[in-house]
Amino acid sequence: MKKRKPPNFRKKACQEAKKIARILAGFICEHCGKGEPERQTHGSHIYSEGKNPNMSADVDNIICLCWLCHMGGLKIVSARVFSWHGTPREAQDWFETKFPFLKVILRERSKKTMLIINWEQRYRELKKLRIRYESPV
Repeated sequence: MKKRKPPNFRKKACQEAKKIARILAGFICEHCGKGEPERQTHGSHIYSEGKNPNMSADVDNIICLCWLCHMGGLKIVSARVFSWHGTPREAQDWFETKFPFLKVILRERSKKTMLIINWEQRYRELKKLRIRYESPV
């Protein structure tokens, strides 16, 4: 019998944070303004998870983008089209212009010393918050 892997609460917390960011944006792409159901939306990190693991489940560090603006439509779109991952310099310039205050906040958070986070607790907090946002008023 295989051993079961323990739940990865950092990953689960990150998934909840991405859902919340999409809900707060109304499932509308922050770049092009198109959204669901016309285009599927994604939550994408502004500061990467790899370099900033403490910010991976920070809702402020996640932006709602349609699949085309996020991934650039993979290989079907020319290099001249905006893509969060395909044209990172252009994406950074756009983000800093559209969200100057958030840029400052996230830059300061990224400089903070690595903290030990109780990911299970963070996951549960984000799940409660998501449920609250999804509930009708």
